[in-house]
Amino acid sequence: MKIELEKIRKFLPETGEVAIVGMVRDPDAGFSVTAAHHVWLDLDRPDLLDYIEGAVEALQARGATDFYWTPAAFEFEAGVPKRRNAAMAKAWRCFYADLDAHGGDDGYANPRAALEHLFEVCQQVNLMPSCVVFTGRGVQAIWGFDQDLSVTRWRVAADDIWTVLSHYGLKMDPACRQDRARVIRLPGTTNSVAGAQARVVYEGDLIYIPRRMVRYLQVFMTQRGIMPPPEPKAPVARAASDDGTVFDCETNRKTLEFLLDKIPSSFTGRKANNSNGAVDPKSGYERWRDVVWAAKRTGLPNAWSVVYDWAHKAAREYDDLDEALTRTWDSDNAGAANAIGPGTLVMTARQFCRRKADVSALQRAHFINHGEAVLRGEALPDERVDWWGHQIVRDEQGEVA
Repeated sequence: MKIELEKIRKFLPETGEVAIVGMVRDPDAGFSVTAAHHVWLDLDRPDLLDYIEGAVEALQARGATDFYWTPAAFEFEAGVPKRRNAAMAKAWRCFYADLDAHGGDDGYANPRAALEHLFEVCQQVNLMPSCVVFTGRGVQAIWGFDQDLSVTRWRVAADDIWTVLSHYGLKMDPACRQDRARVIRLPGTTNSVAGAQARVVYEGDLIYIPRRMVRYLQVFMTQRGIMPPPEPKAPVARAASDDGTVFDCETNRKTLEFLLDKIPSSFTGRKANNSNGAVDPKSGYERWRDVVWAAKRTGLPNAWSVVYDWAHKAAREYDDLDEALTRTWDSDNAGAANAIGPGTLVMTARQFCRRKADVSALQRAHFINHGEAVLRGEALPDERVDWWGHQIVRDEQGEVA
């Protein structure tokens, strides 16, 4: 088995870590995957290709028969287990399309038909791939970039490439655009299901400048009336905590919006103000989760819509954002005894706000109580509650108990 490593090196990002993945398949169970082993490699290694070859050998020793690599480079926070998770994928140097060609309804009758249609469409839109790999049961087309792309920039390029090629009928696996942690087969290794060796069948000279490519594709789509993929629809509104701790009034609803506007939608790579470089004891996800829970615990009727809009500012960083946001919201136990509450939003906004002009406003920001709402004319005096909005309990004679 001779791995064609030199043909994929130019598609690997310059920094971060990539995974070489070995799949263990059971031939007695329809070649279903029984295990997936990962070897993580630092892209800064000068002898990276030798280490990739060594990783494949190590995975073979663990029973793996099929081998893949991650086009994405990953970054991991200190103390966080290394997992091939889309949220940890940070840089790309290519986009690829997977064309199934084993007779399925959503693919092609055979690899030759897939390859011919790929070239036909790419020539029609003037977007030839940099490399094409025969995988044993299909083909994978790769468009290389001359620089590493961040999550946001990669999603823009990926969406535009996908939109144009799919408009002209190219049958691509949609997971290539949606799953940023996806793996692709190493050329030169064997596809155990097909009993064939994966190999590079086309290698062009084109390496694209992302900015120029995106500009070209957007003009191309505009001139031909090609519509981009629709934005995801917001899920059904969800109720806030039944025992919310914030008095419902217009000021507090606006305060919630103000605070969420100052809190980053993604904490990846963000450090708190005055941290002096210290490692944050909480992971980026834990910070994100606490914001969602804290907003829910306000009990305000606009909490869900505000959190939804806040989270979707970083929508391009997460493939399953709607599902993750809904799951996190529903997993909160508002009655649990912990320190997460409306004050969490105030403190987080102060810790992570980057605009000096907002610092003084955040120092004054707080959720007002019932008494303050009365003074502001946003609530009527109520003898059943005290200044803080707590219910006043009276005995049979009407005296305060």
